[in-house]
This record gives sequence, C-alpha cells and structure tokens, in this order.
Amino acid sequence: MKVDIQDVSSYRKTLKIEIPVEDVKKEIDEAYDKVNSSVVIPGFRKGKTPKSVLKMRFNEYIKVEAIEKLVPNAIKKATNDAKLKILRPLKTEDINPPVEEIKISEEEPLIFEATFDIRPEIILPDLTKLEVDKSDIDVSKENVDNYLEGMRQERATYIPLEDEAADKGNYVKLSITATSEGNTIKEEKEAVIEVSEDMPVPEILNYIIGMKTGEEKDFSVSFPTEYKSKENTPWQDVPLAGKEVNFHVILLEISQKVLPALDDDFAKDLGEEDLQHLIAKVWNQIVDISRIINSAQQIGDLMNQLMQKSQVDVPEFLIKEQADEFIKQDKLEAKKNQAEFEEITEEKMKEYEKQALELIKEAWVLDKLSETEGIAVTEEEVDGKIREMALAKNMEFQKYKKIQEDTNRIDSIRSSIWRNKIFNILISKAAQKQKLIV
Repeated sequence: MKVDIQDVSSYRKTLKIEIPVEDVKKEIDEAYDKVNSSVVIPGFRKGKTPKSVLKMRFNEYIKVEAIEKLVPNAIKKATNDAKLKILRPLKTEDINPPVEEIKISEEEPLIFEATFDIRPEIILPDLTKLEVDKSDIDVSKENVDNYLEGMRQERATYIPLEDEAADKGNYVKLSITATSEGNTIKEEKEAVIEVSEDMPVPEILNYIIGMKTGEEKDFSVSFPTEYKSKENTPWQDVPLAGKEVNFHVILLEISQKVLPALDDDFAKDLGEEDLQHLIAKVWNQIVDISRIINSAQQIGDLMNQLMQKSQVDVPEFLIKEQADEFIKQDKLEAKKNQAEFEEITEEKMKEYEKQALELIKEAWVLDKLSETEGIAVTEEEVDGKIREMALAKNMEFQKYKKIQEDTNRIDSIRSSIWRNKIFNILISKAAQKQKLIV
C-alpha cells in the first residue's frame, strides 16, 4: 500500500492512499464468496453459483461491501504506520472522493484521500539548559524555635482578669457596632482580640485601653481617604476609607494569655520522652515539610521553563472545545452551590481559552517528554505505591487495592507515579540555578 502524506497545516495532514490492485481483487473475491455462501439462486446449489451470475445480481452490493472494508482498514494501517496521533474522529466529509462515490475495480488500484487533524510536532528544549535550585534543605535553630513557639501558642491558657482595666497584651472579648451616616457597616457580637497595634482596627486601641469588664463606650474615628483595612481580618472588606465612623463598644471579658513553659513536662504532654526528643522530632518534621515545599517549588519552576521553551502549536478548535468544557463545569458547579453563573464576557472567554491552552500544552509536552525519555509505569510500581498507601492506613494490601479498583482510582495512582518519574528526570537533568551574590 502506498501512502503519501501532505501537510495542510502544522496539525492537519492529507493522506493520499493507494491500495494495490491485488488487495482490491482479494477483497472483492472474499465479498463474492461471502454472498455465495449465504444466498440460494434458483438452478444452482448453495455456494456453487458462478461468479458471473452473482455479478449480475449483486455487483453494486459487492463493491460497497469491499469498499467498506478496504477504506477503514487502509486508513487505520496508514495512520498507525505513520504514528499519527489523531485529534478527533474522521468525518465523512474528510474522505475524498466520498465513500459512496469511490470507484472500485478488480483491474486497478483503489485510490482516495483522507484528511486528519493530528497532534502537531512538539519540539522540547534541551533539558540540561533548564535551571533549578538543587540546594540542600537548611533547617535553622530559628526555624525550630518558631515551630515550638507555635506549639506553645496553640496550648495557651487564658486567665480572666475581672477587676483590672484592659491594657496592652491583654485579650478582650468585645461587642462592637460600627455605623456611618446612620447605617451599620460592621457588627461583631463576641470578637476576641489582643489589645495591641496589631488589632484589626488599630485606631480604636487607645479607646479600649483602660476599659473594665461590663463597661460600654461610644466614640468616633475619622479614617483618611487612602485608608486600607488590614487583610485576613473580619474588617478587611469593611468600607472605612474616607468615613467618619461611630463605634459602640461593650467590653465583655478581659483575660491574660499564659503560655506553657518549654520544658520536659511540655514535651511529655505531647507524648515525647523529654524536650530534646521533642526538638529532634520537630526538626525532622520541618525537614520533611521543607522537602515537600522545595519539591513543589522545583516542579513549578521547571514546568514554567519547560512550557515557555517548548514549541507547541495547539489548534484553535481544541482550545475552543476545552474552554467550552470548562464553562460547562463552572455552570454545573454554580448550580450545585445555588450560585448565579456570571455572564461570559469577551474578557472572561479569553481567560477560559488561556486556561484551556495551558492545560492542553502541558499534557502534550509531558506526553512527548515521556515518549522521548522512555518513561513507563509497571504494574509492580503501581502495586508498590498501593502497598505504601495501605501501610500508612494500617490496612491489608489486597483489601486496600480492591477498594482502589472499585472506586476507579488505579489510573490516578498510575498517573501520579508517571508524573513523579517525569519530574525526577527534569530535576536530575536540569542545571543548578546560579544564586545572586549580594
């Protein structure tokens, strides 16, 4: 079989296929034999009807049968031999001439064309030209001390101060109502805050200092037009800038925060032998966490470089199809959450298409990298990962594996192993990133 591949674009190819006359004749003969064995013609025994008689009665049927076998089989063989990655199924209009108009004869080759959308050639960069920070994990004493301090903070106790006035360093429970121009802009019934400059609204600090439990106070604060509320607090979205705000505050409770001593007793309360064992455990935990964070940063850095330096031409129709899929998912999610789906503006559509392009490009580049580096995942590796997961959950391997199979998670596990292999190769081949000397 002769196949001539012609480029229409970077992702569209036309295959001119010529099926040899001997293959055409063989298929026609087989079609005749099939008819001969299944029909009875008056005057002839079943299966013994001469070909000339069958030709007169079933010629068109025979030709259609032969074409419907020859054409798909030839297309499949041609695309497989050329190792073309088809992007979407072949349509009727992609075959020229149309199947119903193809002329077939036992005396000549069968010639037709088929046009495909295929995955374009992907050109990867030299992996050794990528750069990544391969520095060892460095956990300092300060890192350990900060972690231990966080543990102390989590286990702090609060001692009520019933007869004292609020002062810096105390914790107070407040009822706060903030109004402006007659409208309530913020109300908190039991806000627990530390009396310090780090309060969500530091401007009320001096009004709180000196108040006693049960005391109420009204005061006003003028906020400048450029005022910005502190982020990550209940007040971050409250419109204070440029307003005269009236506050009504009731002090409900005053308490003093007491931290546990960092000693052997503290360690024993956490199940450790003594403080030194606790410090060693904390150090190991920080190292493990740091390695996970470092690995994620390495992967993110390398993927950004790989995507920027790889040459990939993604067809517009694929980007549109994937963007439409994102829109469907978002609509479904909005419906689940009883939220209103925002109208798709031109700007929003561009964002969907950008996400679609990134998703397709990443999938293709990783697939190409896997192909060039010969990356594969064995069943032994999948079982090994499942065994590791089962051990972490204190479950028997076969039972845990059955759960993964029943919930269709095996492919996800295989994909995770595959991606890790790719990233390990990227990290091993990339050059050490040069650090700036300050």
